[in-house]
Amino acid sequence: MLCTKSYAKVNLFLNVVGKNLNGYHDVQSHFLRLKLHDIVYVSLSDTLRCSVEGAKISAEGNIALKAAQYLQKTHNVLQGADIRIIKNIPVAAGLGGGSSNAAAVLKLLTKLWGLKELKKNVLGEIAFKIGADVPFFISNYQSSFVEGVGDILTPKKLGIKFYILLVNPKINILSKEAYAHILTDAFSPNIICNTQPIINEIFHGKNDLEPHIKKHYPVIDKLLKTIQQQQNCIVSRMSGSGSTCFGIFDKKTDVLSAAENMSRKHPDYWFYNQLVLI
Repeated sequence: MLCTKSYAKVNLFLNVVGKNLNGYHDVQSHFLRLKLHDIVYVSLSDTLRCSVEGAKISAEGNIALKAAQYLQKTHNVLQGADIRIIKNIPVAAGLGGGSSNAAAVLKLLTKLWGLKELKKNVLGEIAFKIGADVPFFISNYQSSFVEGVGDILTPKKLGIKFYILLVNPKINILSKEAYAHILTDAFSPNIICNTQPIINEIFHGKNDLEPHIKKHYPVIDKLLKTIQQQQNCIVSRMSGSGSTCFGIFDKKTDVLSAAENMSRKHPDYWFYNQLVLI
């Protein structure tokens, strides 16, 4: 049996900058890998199957199983595998949990099935065919400037420190829905992949998917306002296509106070915080 941690990510900003010929949106974003993680186990079996504990994931939504099936088919693997995923990352929450699970499964199965010929760049190509965020999790970068449809990654040392509070109201939002409402005449301008422009976007930027989500999910609009109202909150923003929202704080005391205040008012919400050094 093999095992690994499958980490979550947060989009510190998200600019939709265009649409390619295949109909997918081009973005610019900065991904931050969190300490928050699921656990993924794989072991040899005659068949290929995947079980998930801690969350309800449909067969159609199980991108980790799809990744395993794709790897098995394209490399003519005769063996199967038992895949077991223990979820801690909220599902359909803008934190890349499914994509992270898929990346973890690809890495583990290359070892389990003895696919030693698969180099990192080849695995990255496979990852891109599975899902837009999967290449980031294959890369093992702590943080990265992301372009294209998630396939162009540039790791950046920004030299900044802050505390982040993530809050999820436990509603599921599909990425497809969020991107479907981006207007072609409302694309954001490109920024250059340099430290200061990226920092400016993190602290003064936006998430282009927010307007539609806030309009159709009032709970998100209210949540973002509540986070912003917390003492010394610097940034309040949605991660990816939601439904997770986050706040950025300078001090540990402020992020802990915000988490305590909000959890009292919303005991049914999901909360997470950590120190960020990027």
